[in-house]
Amino acid sequence: MNDTKIKETSFQLKKLTLKWLPNVTHVWNPEKQGILSFKSLQIVTVNGCEDLRTLFPIALAKDLKKLEELDVRFCDELPSIVEAEEGGTVDEDLVFPCLTTLALCYLPNLTGFCSQKFTLECPELNCLVVYDCNDQLELFQSQPEENQNSTSTAKQLLFTNIKDISKMEKLTLNWRHTQALSLWLRKLNNENLESLNELSLLDDDDNGKRNSNVTVELFEKTPNLERLKVSYYYGDETLKNILPCHDNANNKEILGNLKELNLSNLNELKSIGGVEYLSKQLQ
Repeated sequence: MNDTKIKETSFQLKKLTLKWLPNVTHVWNPEKQGILSFKSLQIVTVNGCEDLRTLFPIALAKDLKKLEELDVRFCDELPSIVEAEEGGTVDEDLVFPCLTTLALCYLPNLTGFCSQKFTLECPELNCLVVYDCNDQLELFQSQPEENQNSTSTAKQLLFTNIKDISKMEKLTLNWRHTQALSLWLRKLNNENLESLNELSLLDDDDNGKRNSNVTVELFEKTPNLERLKVSYYYGDETLKNILPCHDNANNKEILGNLKELNLSNLNELKSIGGVEYLSKQLQ
């Protein structure tokens, strides 16, 4: 038996950018897990790596305590951001204490953040951008827990505690994740997204199977929202109204701090309902 201790090699790399590398399948050599260390890594940008199958092995991901920005887009084959060890069954704690920006876009095979059960902690996260990913990717608790536990294929949620997104300032989501967030916030009567000041809503569902209005609950839970953008809503059930009428807001003040409203590529839009209520705020 060889008792020789394997020496860890530490790198001072702070920024990693990978763009349009169509044949790259792994960023790190799987045989070097636990040997290489990138504890200084702060910014990771991955774009257009069509055949990429894994980004971070679990051992490396646990060392990314200084990671501030993670932006992954246009990687068609990527199933998860973190790949757990083969046969791993224990829940993994993934803590990124410095992460402020997380963007996951145009990832059609991305079904989860980690390939096994995990708990994600990003206490400083203030910018989240997620759209055009696999429908199995779930961000928020949109169903009662007892309903999810009744099946063996319960989906792993990215965020399980409202504190995970309590410092969010900028948020970009598709329709499905927006609805899930609204349902989650509705169940948390005394919790608001007080820090959120910029919200972008867009649609990546070609089937158009959805409720056709932006939910009032989301606006009620974002009292300090200053910028709202809604774009690219198509399908059979078209977006009928953008803003709720004052009479439908349960007499609660909503969007009272809104300064900018951006509407684009809404081919079937019939009414900007409630805009008269906002006329004073938007002046």
